Amino acid sequence: MDSVAGPGGPHINVEAISAGALSGEFPDYGRAIERFARSQTEAWMQNFAADIYKAEEHAVDADVADHLIDEPSEQYFNAREGMKAVVSLRRQREGVTWITATPHRKLLLYALGELIAQSPQKPRIEELELLLAEAEGWVKDQAWRACEQHWDDALSRFLMEELARPDLDSSLRPRLIKIAARSGRDPVPDFVAIADRVTVARRLQMVYDLMATALRDEPKWKDDEAIRRARAELLLQHFGPDERELSLALIDALTSHDLRAAAAKLSKGNLALLNSTLPMLSSDVAGLLCCLAATAGLNIDQAAVRLLSTGEVADGYAAVQAMLIADSAGLRARLFEAMSHKRYNVRRLAFRALTDGATAEERLKLLAAARDHGSDVRRTFADRMESCRWPEAIGALVDFAERRPQLLHASCDGDLVVQVQSRACCCASVGRI
Repeated sequence: MDSVAGPGGPHINVEAISAGALSGEFPDYGRAIERFARSQTEAWMQNFAADIYKAEEHAVDADVADHLIDEPSEQYFNAREGMKAVVSLRRQREGVTWITATPHRKLLLYALGELIAQSPQKPRIEELELLLAEAEGWVKDQAWRACEQHWDDALSRFLMEELARPDLDSSLRPRLIKIAARSGRDPVPDFVAIADRVTVARRLQMVYDLMATALRDEPKWKDDEAIRRARAELLLQHFGPDERELSLALIDALTSHDLRAAAAKLSKGNLALLNSTLPMLSSDVAGLLCCLAATAGLNIDQAAVRLLSTGEVADGYAAVQAMLIADSAGLRARLFEAMSHKRYNVRRLAFRALTDGATAEERLKLLAAARDHGSDVRRTFADRMESCRWPEAIGALVDFAERRPQLLHASCDGDLVVQVQSRACCCASVGRI
């Protein structure tokens, strides 16, 4: 079993080798589980986090990035397949209740969920109930994926309990809506049933999800948007006046993308509710409402700080956009803070905003973008210098021309590289941009 269990082992015969090792009257399931669990720990994603980050940031060439992103799944493929084989074999003999008593229950529950989701054969209802009752954290999505594939109305109580949770993961919420809308059902009654026992923040999240989630039986484009809006507005009938108006503004912002028009409709009571609820919203909903709050003239400083702190692209991007809309005192200082964000998309947006009207002192700070580890930020620096013409940038542009493979890596547009090289050569010869 060691020949296939370890990270990087051959991706062949994992199931057959596992079955052979666990044959006989008294198979040692515990030893097999321990071996595959150890391999998953050895090859788990955090061991590859630094390399994956480099790939996502375009800090390495495209071919290298593809390899870095694919490597983790290749490394622990055998461990996961082996764990599935162990669960499958023991499930046939003993059922699945033994899983809850093992120290590796999360890995085993994930394997069971994957087995059920991939099988066309309907599982026993007790297996699905065990998945939903025991799954936690990163296992939850796999458990609900299995239940979505083999839904039984006996699981409805689990669905209602999950929908009412205030800490639902943003990646799981669309799946739950699709389950609620199974077989053409209207999902709104399920949301109405829990509306009175959840927080304002969760109700706004429900409106957001009803608008953002496409269901399988709906048409595309504008017709789909109209259907979603009608569905969301049915839910709003069960909200109080201020909450209903704020929800309508959220819907307007999602559909028309006209924040000024949406903000203009908000009363003082609506704005007070928005201001008090913003700190409690999940980041995906908070991003849009933070921009709406900024448009309405509310102070969004703390909300922007929270969004930037998640390290996620969408959250950071929304935070910078909201700060630019608010245009309050200290804006440029906060934009400089955003220049240290984890994601290049956010750093690039902040850099573009800061180059407009930059003082001589700020220009010297912004030259750091020329040395950013992400090639997209370096490329944006070169592109902005085409129009900004900062004398302070001459050295960096000359460096670009001389060290193109390292500084403007191979995925960059060739014409831009030629332009930058040409500009840099001109700088070197005449001493100006």
